[in-house]
Amino acid sequence: MPPVWRAFLILVGTIALTVGLIGIFVPGLPTTPFLLIASGCYVRSSERLYRWLTSRTWYAESVGAFMEKKALPLRTKVITLALVWTSLGYLALFVVQSLATKALILTLAVVKTLLLSFIRTAR
Repeated sequence: MPPVWRAFLILVGTIALTVGLIGIFVPGLPTTPFLLIASGCYVRSSERLYRWLTSRTWYAESVGAFMEKKALPLRTKVITLALVWTSLGYLALFVVQSLATKALILTLAVVKTLLLSFIRTAR
C-alpha cells in the first residue's frame, strides 16, 4: 500500500474514532458506525492501531457484540433510547421555539428508535 494512502486511512480512522468517542457522551450522535469506520480504516492501514482499538473494553461493549452476532445488547439499546428521548425530548419541548425545528428533532428521535428496533437484541 502506498504510504500516502496508508496515512490517509490512518487519518480518516482517527477522525472517525474521535467522533465515535464523542458520540458516547453526546446523545443523537451515533457511536457504532464511526467505530466501525475507524476499525475498517485501521485494519487496512495499521495492524498495531487495529489491535489497540479492538482490545479496548469500550470498543468491545459498543461494537463487539454487533460485529460478532450482528446484534446489540439490550442494555445498550435501553440506555441509548433513554438518552435520546431524554435529551432530544428536552430540547424539543423546552429549548427550541420553532415548530419546524421541534418536528425535525422529534423525527430524528423516532428514526433512531426505529433503527434500533430493527437491530437484533443480543442474548
